[in-house]
Amino acid sequence: MAEYERKRHDDKVNGSEILCKSFALSSVQTASIPRPLTESHQSVALMFYLPGDDDYLLNRVVAKATEEKVYDTHGNRHAVHFAHVELAFSHDLCGNLFQTEPAGQMMAFSITQNSNLYFRFKSFRQQYQKMSITIPESKYKLMFAECQRLSLLCIGFDYLGMYASRLVPDAILQPRRPETHGTFCSRIITEILQQFQIGNDRFRAQKPWRATPNKLAVSFPEASVG
Repeated sequence: MAEYERKRHDDKVNGSEILCKSFALSSVQTASIPRPLTESHQSVALMFYLPGDDDYLLNRVVAKATEEKVYDTHGNRHAVHFAHVELAFSHDLCGNLFQTEPAGQMMAFSITQNSNLYFRFKSFRQQYQKMSITIPESKYKLMFAECQRLSLLCIGFDYLGMYASRLVPDAILQPRRPETHGTFCSRIITEILQQFQIGNDRFRAQKPWRATPNKLAVSFPEASVG
């Protein structure tokens, strides 16, 4: 009986050694981890209106009264004096370039004192300067849909918010809502961009009710202007 038990013990030891050697010699199969897909991007455009010397007096007064000073890459100081801004989309929600007549039309989102908030095809005159901002396609689609939604609410122009934005206290301006008080071009566009976290931290911290087209223009030093 003792001889039988000793033989069983030796067989277990030999079997364990063979099993360990088998695992040691076998190749280790690692799981293949897929690389994250890179999201495609689209460009939205901020279209800034620069009034000429023969433009409407109100446009020239607004542009001059709200001008901002900026420095170029050579250290030269310039004045930025736009009177109006629009947010423009060149592609539909499927990523297709709009095929419009005349060529070059885009879907423009903005408001003027003679209109309600709109989202419509528009051809931009040469007085407009284009600033392109590249964003993830997912944000492009969400912004497009939000502009479309807001344009259906018949939101009017906020005269107090626009012309008193530098004078009236925050406590009066901040609570004003588009559905009840109306809005103005640079405020609603600033709110849209901040809503979808577009722009640097400094821009996102700005107060939309204090925004002017010129403040918006100098907030994106990394954007492409042309």
